[in-house]
Amino acid sequence: MFCLLIFVLLIINFFFFNFLLWWMVFFMFNMFFLFYMFYYNNMFFLFLLYFFFQEILGFFFILCFNFFFMYMVVLLKTGFGPFFFMYIIFLKKMVLFIFFVYVYLNKLIYLPLIFFFFFGWFFFFMGFVFCIFFQFFLFEKKDLIFLNSMESHNMFFFMCILSLFDFFIFFFYYFLLFFFLLDYNFFLLNIDDFFFLINLPINMIFFLKVFFLFGLGYVWMVFFFFTIMFGLFSQLFFLLKMNCYYCFSLVKEFKYISFCMILMIMLL
Repeated sequence: MFCLLIFVLLIINFFFFNFLLWWMVFFMFNMFFLFYMFYYNNMFFLFLLYFFFQEILGFFFILCFNFFFMYMVVLLKTGFGPFFFMYIIFLKKMVLFIFFVYVYLNKLIYLPLIFFFFFGWFFFFMGFVFCIFFQFFLFEKKDLIFLNSMESHNMFFFMCILSLFDFFIFFFYYFLLFFFLLDYNFFLLNIDDFFFLINLPINMIFFLKVFFLFGLGYVWMVFFFFTIMFGLFSQLFFLLKMNCYYCFSLVKEFKYISFCMILMIMLL
């Protein structure tokens, strides 16, 4: 039901050019999402803050007549670009189903508006770089999944901003793959481990990164490769942390960071 609602709201945003209608779509989606969060969680006050923050941004959107400011409001509402850090505090309190709906489907209804208000690729490239650097300092599973998702969204949108066909491929890939092709114990992994390991959609993002890497100049190519290495280090840290935790019964905070560094160097 909730997935069907997202699909309908996406179609409305794509085919209708009306600011009041767009604001009503934002409000309807926030109400349904808040209801699901209340149903699956007990942190009412935290999610009410999230709802008020979204609605304040919605009022700014409908009252402002500057396209650039509207563009920034939409980026803030979705967490695109460099604004992903504002939503990390809510992620730890979400149960698994709501977490993955938020990470992979919540942004789809805002994509037509981002295409319409697009002011340049700088924010998306900056958000991609920030996500890569933040991955090096976060070792929790939900944080890494969220940052990997934001990295994929920013990179994919940055590469196909001028192609409507790519947008539809992007939508159907996420919508159909997430709900119809994945099983909870896919390849003997639970769904959060599976999403963490493959960095959905790795079969597109990997080739996009390679294509983008060869399209840059030498200096930017080195910088881009350096940022990707930060993401690799963060995932190596996480996997080593989990292996050490299960094999040696270490505490979850992982105090033996020097031992982890030695293992990481051996893996590299």
